[in-house]
Amino acid sequence: MGGYVVDHANVVLSSGTMDETHNGKYGTVDSPALVYVALDAGETLVLKGNFAGHGVLLIDVPANTTNTVLSMEGAVDWVGLVVVRVESGLGDMGSEFLVHLQTESSILGGLAYVVDPESFAGGAEVPSGKGKGKAVAAGKGKKG
Repeated sequence: MGGYVVDHANVVLSSGTMDETHNGKYGTVDSPALVYVALDAGETLVLKGNFAGHGVLLIDVPANTTNTVLSMEGAVDWVGLVVVRVESGLGDMGSEFLVHLQTESSILGGLAYVVDPESFAGGAEVPSGKGKGKAVAAGKGKKG
């Protein structure tokens, strides 16, 4: 998936930490972005403080991942779709979760996991999320 997305992404990262000093660099309400992040084994993308991003955030992680790959710490908001793609299965996650939303963090849009289904042949579950944050599906409603 990386090749096409990398060629069309507004922002390409290999890892990192983003906070409020990065606001506007990763999409805005008027100009959402396609942000692609390729993590190496053991790496975590950290969004913290009052960071806000808009658009699609695609995080590629290597096979046999055993750690949290996205940590949202503080009053972080991502408006749009967050996709975590695991190359070919998860390792033993223990008490870790792929995505950790803390306190006031939120994803307004959607959170999706793309994981090799063969990894779950034994009935394992995707260790999806932990924390007090929230992921909310957005859409236009109709009163009445």
